[in-house]
Amino acid sequence: MKRSIKIAWLVAVSLLPVHASAAERPIVAVFDMEDRTSTFDRELLDNLTECLSVKLAEGGYQVIPRDQVRNRLVTKKKETYRECFDKSCQIEMGRELAAQKVLSARIIKVAGRCQLAASLFDLRKAATENAATAGGPCDEESMGRAVLNVAAKLIETRKVEAGPPVPGLVIQATEAEAVSPYSRWGHITFWTGVGAAAFGAVSGILASSAGDDYQAGDLGAYDRSVTLSGCMYSGLAAGGALMATGIILWALDSGEEPSGVTSLAALPSTDGGLVISLGGRF
Repeated sequence: MKRSIKIAWLVAVSLLPVHASAAERPIVAVFDMEDRTSTFDRELLDNLTECLSVKLAEGGYQVIPRDQVRNRLVTKKKETYRECFDKSCQIEMGRELAAQKVLSARIIKVAGRCQLAASLFDLRKAATENAATAGGPCDEESMGRAVLNVAAKLIETRKVEAGPPVPGLVIQATEAEAVSPYSRWGHITFWTGVGAAAFGAVSGILASSAGDDYQAGDLGAYDRSVTLSGCMYSGLAAGGALMATGIILWALDSGEEPSGVTSLAALPSTDGGLVISLGGRF
């Protein structure tokens, strides 16, 4: 019989390579984007800065919320907000925000095309750690693509600097085969039926022996013969029903006849004996 199977997903813990610095996500303060071309309005610049922040967070950086950065600037400037574009201001604010790095981005124009230039400054090293540029026509769509390209470059550089992977614990999903309910219950009912039929067959043999004893003059053997005959018919009936149920379940599972033993019968013969027959397809 061809058994149908279903795919079950199991969660297994295995040793797989992970980056040693996976847990060391640098904390970055992203400052408002500066437009040195005076081409774009503040709303668009805010949206571009927000997109850059989200992409960096997706790539493994811990980004300080921009509202927190702005609130700190307002507090520092005595309730008057001033854009913090110069490096000294950003470094000072980054340290007060407990950031490890600060990211500044500006749009400049070169040869009639706009370029988005971003630099990542490491506060501990007091040096620019990474930088990326991307450009295109001076329009909203091009600057949107530039933000995505710059974020991708910064993220890729961080992955390279993270070094080769080292062994670590990772939870992963693996595939495992599970027997279908039809097949499982088909086995249970069929082989239980075989056992019941065998019990009935043995009871029939003992009943026949008790009948011979009764005919030989053992009057007490009559009751044994009647009891054992009842066990024989009950066992054979229950066994036949269970085996038939098992065969039906197998058929529902695969649509084919099961191989191996598929029927068992035990019936009294005309000469007082017992005939046991097995049937099946192998």
